[in-house]
Amino acid sequence: MLTSSESKQAALGHQFNHVILPTAASLVFLLGIVIAFAGCGKRENITYRSEDRRIALTLISKDECELQIENQTLLGKYTKQSDALRVIVPNFGMNEVIYYRLTKDGLQRDNGDKLLSPTAFAEEEKRSEKFSESIRKEKAEKAEREARRRSAQHE
Repeated sequence: MLTSSESKQAALGHQFNHVILPTAASLVFLLGIVIAFAGCGKRENITYRSEDRRIALTLISKDECELQIENQTLLGKYTKQSDALRVIVPNFGMNEVIYYRLTKDGLQRDNGDKLLSPTAFAEEEKRSEKFSESIRKEKAEKAEREARRRSAQHE
């Protein structure tokens, strides 16, 4: 006959073997599936843009991209090379190959077109906003000086 502590130990052993282990195994199995599927659908979603926003190149997966030129979007393929990005997009039924050199600010074509990386684009937006703000401020100060000058003339 089992003592009370041996009985409790046997019950815990039974619970561990029949409840806890299968539950832990199921969790590990589910975690493995989640990790596998997360890797399969991984998207890059890196967008390079021109300063005027007319052109954007979005890397949507490890080899697919979208090239947006004004209001037209072309689905294409790309490959990364040592110092360039090779983009292939359809163009009037033919494939067009476009090479972009990698630069510290993003990408640049041989024709001079620049596409800024997300970081460089955000920095350019901030600079542009600061410049616009300084122009607005300068105009407001000029208008205020003109108003004071006119006010002084009427006194």
